[in-house]
Amino acid sequence: TRPPWSVKAKEQLHKHRAVVVKDQVPASEYRQLLQDADALLLAYNFDVDSKIYIQYSLANKLPEYLGSGTPVIAYGPEDVATIAYLDKLGCAKVVSQPDKQKLKAAILELLSSRQLRKDLGEAGRATGITSVVEQAVPKETE
Repeated sequence: TRPPWSVKAKEQLHKHRAVVVKDQVPASEYRQLLQDADALLLAYNFDVDSKIYIQYSLANKLPEYLGSGTPVIAYGPEDVATIAYLDKLGCAKVVSQPDKQKLKAAILELLSSRQLRKDLGEAGRATGITSVVEQAVPKETE
């Protein structure tokens, strides 16, 4: 995350010991950073304007997240392409309602289950970029 967003995030999240907000890392360190994380978060707003803006787009970071082998937590509306895709393939822990308790429960479930983290990481890696492209780009009809 780059300034000014990283500055705001650090100000708001500094009191949470488990949250680390990092400045943008060099490209050469990016892949390792993803692989070393406990989990990766893809989060979207639930408001109508945000949904209209992002509903048909897949997250740019999705291939890197899935390819890292690190479990992904996806939080956002079920009718947004990225959330629907991850839910359909079962390669992320998906919370598709704006419910803090459900999000908390999903995070705690992931933290408490080494097997779930392993399964989601492997499912993400197996899904990989090929599947992202196949799902996002329709095949031509003859």
